[in-house]
Amino acid sequence: MNTMTESPASRDTARLRPTRILLCAATRWEADPLAKRLGLNAEAEGLSLGRAGKTPVELLKTGMGADNVARALAALPASRNFSCVLSVGLAGSLQTQVQPGDLVADFSEGNDLLKEAVRAAAQKAGAVLRFGAIADSPASVLAPAAKKALGEKAGALAVDMETAAVRRWAKTRDLPAPALRVILDGMNDELPMEAPAGEDAASLIKFAAAHAGKLGQLWSIGRRQRRGMAVLAQVLEEFLPCL
Repeated sequence: MNTMTESPASRDTARLRPTRILLCAATRWEADPLAKRLGLNAEAEGLSLGRAGKTPVELLKTGMGADNVARALAALPASRNFSCVLSVGLAGSLQTQVQPGDLVADFSEGNDLLKEAVRAAAQKAGAVLRFGAIADSPASVLAPAAKKALGEKAGALAVDMETAAVRRWAKTRDLPAPALRVILDGMNDELPMEAPAGEDAASLIKFAAAHAGKLGQLWSIGRRQRRGMAVLAQVLEEFLPCL
């Protein structure tokens, strides 16, 4: 994307090129596939480091919800010099046309070059990409009626519990904070229950035992989650070096 002239397009490209990218993902089921695909190495609990092309990348596992995001970001060393923060991971659909496996890019703070780059990356991966807003929710939105109501109220394509908190932190540092999420559940899909209380084996066993009658549905959701995160990881692998 470098050129030898100082055209408006080249100046836009220079503004897109950060010195260090921060990716924020809520759970290990979101963070681990990304770290593996991007070749990032564990630096500390919940933090992996590496490069996308020549650009340093850090992946932070924040935990679910705004409070966990705020705590995780506040714990980052003050010496970290980020110039772009991306909220990545799973989301729920708020519109009938937005289907599981689709990617939703909320790049309201980005420019046309950024959108072109992610569109090209999604096309290469064979993924459906939609540009639009991602709404915020303090808890998982499980029922179709609740998803429909939130979509109409917010005018959004999808919902998650972390992007808004990531953007609040980024705003205090004057950093761009686009979001790129893969849809786990469609608007008309009713999720069976909230997520497990923790990510450790004991929490997962307890969760499975409490919902033994829905293990088939849980398995299906898990399989959809793995497929979706694989697509998102592939797109990020192609997209991040363009920044």
